[in-house]
Amino acid sequence: MIPEDVPVVFGAGMLPLWWHPRPERPTYEPGLFEPTGPPREDSANRKPSGGLWTSPMVTYRGREMTAYEAWAHGEERVATLYHLPARQVTALPHAVVAVIDAPEHWKALYAAFPLRHEPWVPPAWHIGRYPFGPQEEDLDWAGLAAHADALALTGTALSWSNTSLTSLAGWDMPTVYWLRPRFTVH
Repeated sequence: MIPEDVPVVFGAGMLPLWWHPRPERPTYEPGLFEPTGPPREDSANRKPSGGLWTSPMVTYRGREMTAYEAWAHGEERVATLYHLPARQVTALPHAVVAVIDAPEHWKALYAAFPLRHEPWVPPAWHIGRYPFGPQEEDLDWAGLAAHADALALTGTALSWSNTSLTSLAGWDMPTVYWLRPRFTVH
């Protein structure tokens, strides 16, 4: 169950989101939705595997664009956009979206859905390059997926998520990460 002190919104109250296709996956096929799982072993940023990453529209340097596009421009990583048009994603009306807008929300989810694993020793290329790394404990993404359809990280939450030693380090923009396919892609 999602902890009481974690805000929840339903799909009917959400603004449209955007998904950026990649060359290896230029269209979204509902039957190919990869279930959410733990971060991959080679992942330095601790993002879960599977699921679907979406972002809202934002204004960046006077232009409307997705948060992902704004991040890519700000980080001078425009090449990561693959120049494929973003596709609109609409949450189904009854989709349950847990919202992280403050450290307390993350801590409550972490306490409700812990996943423990062996201590992690960073590879040499990681040391000094990233101020974070896999934790001995992480969020049980599959456990959360049993109770929520998506997890939204707000812009407010970004102010602390990348500067603290949480499993959210590496989430670089306002994001809605879909744990289950409770959305449509247009």
